Amino acid sequence: MHRSRFERGKALLTRQIYGGKVNAEVTFLKEGPYIITVRAGAFPVEGKPSLSTEVVSVPSPLTEEGLAKRFLQYVEAAVGEVDITQADILVAVGRGIKEAENLPVAKEFADAVGGVLACTRPVVDKKWLPKDRQVGTSGKTVKPKVYIALGISGAFQHTAGIKGQER
Repeated sequence: MHRSRFERGKALLTRQIYGGKVNAEVTFLKEGPYIITVRAGAFPVEGKPSLSTEVVSVPSPLTEEGLAKRFLQYVEAAVGEVDITQADILVAVGRGIKEAENLPVAKEFADAVGGVLACTRPVVDKKWLPKDRQVGTSGKTVKPKVYIALGISGAFQHTAGIKGQER
């Protein structure tokens, strides 16, 4: 079970290792405060939160002049034509389809089975499909009922984005 909890004042967390193939229970060596981040869709929502939280403003000792980088703006991710995280059936393509001219065949197949077309990072890097269709550690985490992979090697960076499936 993927669950985070507190015991004796320490946070016990489930963390994915080995590209999402193993879940490890971990804790911190020192007492809080902690900053904990969770990838959207990584774990199911269970019940209501039982922890109370508060936002504490902590002044930074760094000055604007002392920073090599500075925040310019927040750019909202573009909304794609489909949300692959909500699809029941995904047909994903990888570099094994050889060329962009083979995408229409995969799209036709996805449409025929009532699915949505998704892809791996190399397909996005080649600009064959937009980033909003990418599954994996640098893409989106998905949990479809059916996942059909075409021309995909099964690299851990890709399979880590597929949750709840037997591999």
